[in-house]
Amino acid sequence: MAKVVAYIRCSNLAKSASVRFRLTDSKFDISHTSEIEILPNHFDKIQQGYSSKANIAEEVKLDFNRKILDRKKLLIELYNAADKSLKLTSSWFNKKVAQRMAEVATTQAPAIAVQDVEPKPRQIKSDEQLLIDTFAEFIDKYKISDVRKKNYKVILRTLQRYELYACFGKEVKRIFLTDITTDKLSQIEYFFKNECVLATDYPKLYENVPESRQPKARGDNTISDMMTKLRTFFIWCYKNRYIQFNPFANFKIKGCVYGSPIYISLEELNVIYTTDFSSRPALLVQRDIFVFHSLIGCRVSDLMRLTWQNVIGGTITYIPNKTKHLRSNAIVVPLNNTSGAILEKYKGGDKLLPFISEQKYNKAIKEIFKLAGITRKVIVLNTLTGKEELVPINTIASSHMCRRNMVGNLYNKVQDTAVIGAITGHSPNSRAFARYRNIENQVKKSAIDQLSLQE
Repeated sequence: MAKVVAYIRCSNLAKSASVRFRLTDSKFDISHTSEIEILPNHFDKIQQGYSSKANIAEEVKLDFNRKILDRKKLLIELYNAADKSLKLTSSWFNKKVAQRMAEVATTQAPAIAVQDVEPKPRQIKSDEQLLIDTFAEFIDKYKISDVRKKNYKVILRTLQRYELYACFGKEVKRIFLTDITTDKLSQIEYFFKNECVLATDYPKLYENVPESRQPKARGDNTISDMMTKLRTFFIWCYKNRYIQFNPFANFKIKGCVYGSPIYISLEELNVIYTTDFSSRPALLVQRDIFVFHSLIGCRVSDLMRLTWQNVIGGTITYIPNKTKHLRSNAIVVPLNNTSGAILEKYKGGDKLLPFISEQKYNKAIKEIFKLAGITRKVIVLNTLTGKEELVPINTIASSHMCRRNMVGNLYNKVQDTAVIGAITGHSPNSRAFARYRNIENQVKKSAIDQLSLQE
């Protein structure tokens, strides 16, 4: 009795592989290469279908598995009807399958011509939208801050390299919006995650679409953020009727995983502020900016664009650049004695403070921590490995820690998310705000003490 097995062969895990079928009995051993495709790491060779662990919508898995079963039935049917006295070959098998599929296509859609056994090159419609060109249009038209536009341009350049990679050796060298399916999204996600490795194997990718820095491994949170931005783009395409179906409808993005927020205490911030940096005048300036930044709690992109016009009646008043297209509420942060003294020290410049580039600022912060002796060990989550690591706090200190310094220390004093949100721009129920807030042990103890029983 004839038996049919589905399998795949692949040398590149980032590209879809055609599902093959092998029919065997006591006399014949013949194969058929189908047009059905799947990413290699999504195929379960035991189940001969979609892996249950694949991060794909169940509807997609069921549809794929149904196609596999239907093709197996067709192969058995063709084999049973064949003249066994003839030499049955794989070429014969492929031809018979193509003829049967053409007959089905003709019955279902009489206006469509019967396909040849050899597939024709993809026919491009004049009104089809190119993926890369449309993404560039999206960046230009979508109402987001300049900082976020830069982030989307990183995605654009990565997609350009993906297009070069995916179309290598193919007749059609461009990817269209209609080419993007749920399976293609899995390929793009794989490319995002493994680009640093692929860049070594395909150096021309970075020669043609360069970056300012060499590619590094991306963690799960970074991949999640990139795919979320890509989903925003496809939602925009769907709303603008560039596509009839959003491929993300059946694609699940893995959620971000965050460790406990790391920040320094007020006592440690005071150590940094009182450390003598007179022998390092340039570093002293950046120290003052770091302390001021920790008392204001804004994003570094907002800090660097502040001018003296933002100083209004003893406050720093500004509209966050990240959310100005969504809401135009001004953030008002009162100045205290320390932040006011730092401003007075640098009064008279064009900008609020003598800023340097964000990259140099982050480098200076790490050196400031080390010289001030703030080097205690903290547990952080390595987003590449998913494991916790014990590292000196000075090695992970950065400009974004200033925002956590504000939220963490203020929460220990006030414990009112509405008040803190009014200062930082977070809504009281914001998931992002929850990541910044770290309830200290003494706050927990104070809460538990309320449950003490009378002796």
